[in-house]
Amino acid sequence: MKYALLACVKSSLCIFAWHTGISFSVTIKKEKSVLENYGIIIKSKCPLYGSALPDCAEVADELMSGWLVKIGTPEKNQKRDRLCVTTHYGYKGYINAACVRCFSVQEGSEIIRSKRIRRINKDFADVLCGPEVRAPIALTLYRNSFVELIEQADGWAKVRCADGRVGFIRSMFLSPRMDDDEYFLRGNLLWQSRLKKITDRGKFRRRLTECAKSYMGAQYRWGGKSPEGVDCSGFVFLCYMENGVLIYRDAKLRQGYPVHAISRSLLRPGDLIYWEGHVAMYLGNNRYIHATGNSSRACVTVNSFNPEEEEYREDLADTVTGFGSVF
Repeated sequence: MKYALLACVKSSLCIFAWHTGISFSVTIKKEKSVLENYGIIIKSKCPLYGSALPDCAEVADELMSGWLVKIGTPEKNQKRDRLCVTTHYGYKGYINAACVRCFSVQEGSEIIRSKRIRRINKDFADVLCGPEVRAPIALTLYRNSFVELIEQADGWAKVRCADGRVGFIRSMFLSPRMDDDEYFLRGNLLWQSRLKKITDRGKFRRRLTECAKSYMGAQYRWGGKSPEGVDCSGFVFLCYMENGVLIYRDAKLRQGYPVHAISRSLLRPGDLIYWEGHVAMYLGNNRYIHATGNSSRACVTVNSFNPEEEEYREDLADTVTGFGSVF
């Protein structure tokens, strides 16, 4: 029985590898296949689909260059060039195989534990072939992409990108990575430990709201998480991620993630406001910022609960379903 199962698994994976170029290491323990494969996103950005099969599947999320994923076993009806993955923040979906470079568990662990990872802090940043403004552009990365810092001098940083290319980028376009891959390290949702390191809650809240305002005017895009466009939950997710806290990616409270329900009386700047299928960040003084698909303002904008203010949205004023906070 054990050998028949192993042959079946190997046969299916050989077919999958032939089409995608991606192979899995398989061992049998108690008659179960164990697949432990990590990948890193090598495209500037990568759509995460909610379905494994249709060519026009709905985009559920976007992943940036340098983000890690864990690759699951191929499913029965899965497209041959599509992979089932789990992101470093526990969100699951499907990506095109061309978007990812696979590596071993050991290499993945080394990347996860690396202290040299830096985050792109501008909407776009060019990686050049040399440390001078006239150097050819090797590639352009989006905000929140990750690169490995090799060395830096004279305002330039030498970096290694996710696809293995080495280039140069302005040091001012890089910031330390604040979030982590604890999901992969521990195998469960223990991200609340990051909150224990926040000693000044007021400062943290100010950084959240300042980050949110930096996205003002970005167009609304379903499933988006780049400067080209963001949706409501992608927008607030990025604000928290840039400040070191990973919250649930969808517009709902989910057990196991840091955001928990609070009463309206406890609402403070940086906390979240929920509607059915929508989420916003509270700014204080009855105002909130959100990525809205509303026909009048299909972008990141500020609205108000105060009917006397111009930014008042009557359709949102009385339909709030809850409030959430990480504190």
